[in-house]
Amino acid sequence: MDIKLNNATGEIYVENGDVQFFQVREKYFEVIQQIVLMLHVREGELDYDTEYGLNFEKLFGTHGNENEVIEHIRNKIYNNFKDYLKSCFVEVYEFERRKLKLKIGLVFADDEKMLMEGVGIGWRE
Repeated sequence: MDIKLNNATGEIYVENGDVQFFQVREKYFEVIQQIVLMLHVREGELDYDTEYGLNFEKLFGTHGNENEVIEHIRNKIYNNFKDYLKSCFVEVYEFERRKLKLKIGLVFADDEKMLMEGVGIGWRE
């Protein structure tokens, strides 16, 4: 019998006699949040990690070279989160009115697959 317990601080799952604090879908929620956050940080913006974030010139200075933009985004995600990811791919890239929208596929280390659709990239002016 599978049991799910709820309280004010979170949920505990008992599945096949194993106690888990997260279901498989929830386990990487924090990683996904951090990826979305990273997509909104300019490279060099953080004092403690100048390599974190995306390079503004590569995103907007490529003059339509879609492959270069996709490769830059994929490499940044994978290199910053390689402890959790087996692979990462960008399926769709849209650029409209200086706004970028992506469809990002992630394969985690335990072979769990997730698709992030409509992920936006943007910075504060």
